[in-house]
Amino acid sequence: VDPQNYEAYKALSHIEQIRGNFDETITYARKAVDLNPYAPDALAHLATRLVYRGKVEEAYPLMEEAITRSAGPIPYYFHVPAIYHMLNGNWEEMHTAASMAIVDGSGASHSLMAVALGGLGKPEAAQSHLEIVAERWPMLYSDPARALAIQNVDERLISAFVDALPLTGWSPPPD
Repeated sequence: VDPQNYEAYKALSHIEQIRGNFDETITYARKAVDLNPYAPDALAHLATRLVYRGKVEEAYPLMEEAITRSAGPIPYYFHVPAIYHMLNGNWEEMHTAASMAIVDGSGASHSLMAVALGGLGKPEAAQSHLEIVAERWPMLYSDPARALAIQNVDERLISAFVDALPLTGWSPPPD
């Protein structure tokens, strides 16, 4: 690895996340930011890794900075603000962030939109997003705790997400 290549440190961070070496994933992500502190993608990568570890309060301002520095923020950048607002019960703000994320069409983005709509008291509107989640990430729909655990997401975040799902009208599919 080129010791001055921030992209290489981002890659190492990602590898360590998958391996379950969480201290290393944060260390490498921080090194990427140290090497290129003005790169929105380095900030976003660190913020995402922090969220996976449940450090949402630390991640949120970093991601806001990445969004501000980006001419066209990547949709997944808005997952962090959506999660931050979900944890704080700020459903309108969560909906705004999820609206920006959803343009990528991912199951994760649609799940955040569904929760935001459920939190706003619109479970009927959430249903169409849950259907997309079921199609694009079936395990997230059928067994969200397991799907997120496989991704090495912090247990407290998994619990918060699963606890919010009933607001959408979701219930576990029958076996």
